Amino acid sequence: MALDDATAQFLGQMAESGMKPLHEMTPGEARALGGMLRDMYGPGPDVGSVRDEVAPSPHGDIPVRIFTPQGTPRAVIVYYHGGGWVIGSIDETDTLARTMVGATGAAVVLVDYRLAPEHRFPAAAQDAWTALQWVDGQAERIAGSRVPLIVAGDSAGGNLAAIVAQRAGRDGGPSISLQVLVYPVTDADVDNTSYRDPANQLMLTRESMIWFWDHYAPDKAPAPTRTPHRCRPTISPASRRPSCSPPSTTCCATRARHTPRNSVPRASRWRTAASRARCTASSPSSTCCPAPPPAWPTSPSRSTSTCPGPLLLSGGNHMSGSESTAEAVVVDAVIVGAGFAGLYQLHRFRELGLTCRVFEKAAGVGGTWYWNRYPGARCDVESMSYSYSFSPELEQEWTWSEKYSTQPEILRYLNHVADRFDLRKDITFDTLVTSAIWDDETRHWTVTTDRGETVTARYVVMATGCLSVPKDPEVPEIDRFRGTIHRTADWPHEGVDFTGRRVGVIGTGSSGIQSIPIIAGQAADTTVFQRTPNFSMPAGNRPLTEQEIAGRKADYRRWRDLQRTSGFGVPVEPATRSALEATEEERNATYQSAWDEGTLVAILTAYTDSITDKAANDTAAEFVRARIREIVEDPETAEMLCPSTYPIGPSAPAWTPATTRRSTRRTSTSSTCVRRRSSSSPRRASAPRRRCTSSTPSSSPPDSTR
Repeated sequence: MALDDATAQFLGQMAESGMKPLHEMTPGEARALGGMLRDMYGPGPDVGSVRDEVAPSPHGDIPVRIFTPQGTPRAVIVYYHGGGWVIGSIDETDTLARTMVGATGAAVVLVDYRLAPEHRFPAAAQDAWTALQWVDGQAERIAGSRVPLIVAGDSAGGNLAAIVAQRAGRDGGPSISLQVLVYPVTDADVDNTSYRDPANQLMLTRESMIWFWDHYAPDKAPAPTRTPHRCRPTISPASRRPSCSPPSTTCCATRARHTPRNSVPRASRWRTAASRARCTASSPSSTCCPAPPPAWPTSPSRSTSTCPGPLLLSGGNHMSGSESTAEAVVVDAVIVGAGFAGLYQLHRFRELGLTCRVFEKAAGVGGTWYWNRYPGARCDVESMSYSYSFSPELEQEWTWSEKYSTQPEILRYLNHVADRFDLRKDITFDTLVTSAIWDDETRHWTVTTDRGETVTARYVVMATGCLSVPKDPEVPEIDRFRGTIHRTADWPHEGVDFTGRRVGVIGTGSSGIQSIPIIAGQAADTTVFQRTPNFSMPAGNRPLTEQEIAGRKADYRRWRDLQRTSGFGVPVEPATRSALEATEEERNATYQSAWDEGTLVAILTAYTDSITDKAANDTAAEFVRARIREIVEDPETAEMLCPSTYPIGPSAPAWTPATTRRSTRRTSTSSTCVRRRSSSSPRRASAPRRRCTSSTPSSSPPDSTR
């Protein structure tokens, strides 16, 4: 391709200057070169007005420069300057902006986004998006009326323009009528044709582009490719299937290529074509500003969430077209579940600059704490440990009320987190994911929901937990039971009144142990059906004191470090000897201290081999069984409640009430007694009953967790 006179002259001057290659410069030296280019451009033409303002941002105000024409602006162009995310400024783009105003009759807003390496990815992309949102809110003030909104940029600025256009299409706004990408950087794969083509090595070499990438988005992958981290759509927009992006005009050298949204090729062909769009311009400003069209794209309705445009622009030619139907939403990641894990994943992905959708079957956040609302539901980890550690501010502002928090308090905490970090806007509630299918060709997932929505994503995170599907009791002919059946895993939100009722409880695991005392305190008669007893210990639950709360908050950072390095997430003093090395008297004293501590793992970590040696584990298990026999007055019932077929530890111990009184009755029978009576009335099984007095009186709340 023949060079124009201006470019040939400029390249000749660079060769004669003896200037070292860009990739051998420091960022400061490269920025000084940018200042020389600005002087070479000279002042641009006069325009109607020029003013400097700032777009507010959580990361600091973003400088913007607004240029308006003599008459009424026909559009507002948000323009991101080039410079490999390392160099460039609105001062260096001033001449270009003035030229665009004169050629198009549009207002132009230059964005002075943060530069690398001082501010690496995703700083520039964050500023580009924040500035776009600000301009959208100020558009009528800038233009005098609602006019089409256009995003544009050259080189790295073209990269940012493509990224914000894709995000606007996914998020349902701002409504962008057109994106103009001038030799944009759309792919980080430095081994593709565009990077290696000798025709593209005149002003900006492959080595220089690697230099820019290493400053903006450092990657730990081995040279020379260095692309795994950079293949995200929020860094390399060509890696995303452009399903809901505005119509675009891509300018490479002296030609403009139009890509209608409703005729996009398959993702693999799109990536190949888009990666070649990282071309070197034939002159500093030869194709940055296409000839103005006879008419601008019409401004779409601000309330619509469909993709922009009925009118498309291509190299100065006006085209008409119809709005296509909505296509699959494209995001970086789909997260299934909005419990503790799902909420944090959403927050973390946002920090990485990734776009996300969260699907949650429930009507609100919380996960297991949304569904498990049975009486007495608590956590088995202390409240100030069972909480997020990613935000010191959150740690300081939230105050837990008890040693072991209740389900309602945990749910309030998770709702607070969702609101504080504005997480709900990316969560779709009352929606079940029905399929997730991986495509080897596009290397994306296609996720479908029960509402018929389809989302394409690079990553899928199943934050559904390990026990997300409630298990129905395996009781023969249970469908013949004419009473009401409740499951602790999806307890009615309005609660259940057991007053005067006869109640059967199947199971004495954690939820059974927590709920039975409360149910028995209300019901006229309670029968507990047990297959296997659980190791149970007192929780020692109580309100937290102000001194305890203040002390933990002051020491949170050290405490979190201890949590991360502990075996259970619960910091304990490490054991120093085997249980079998201690005398029985020493073991009993150690186990009693752990019992009194009322924590989940104190007994399990009392000795070095408590969970690795069967004989050592037996000493801990027998200690707990002895305590159960002390609490339960009836010897036969006590033996029914003492686990003997498995070690202590593999199944998390459950907490029992710390006090015992006779005022509340609890009965227990073997699971073999659960059978159908021949009578048509829904009576309980006629097995012999065993009485147990190890229940909390109904006048006081149960001292139990989990």
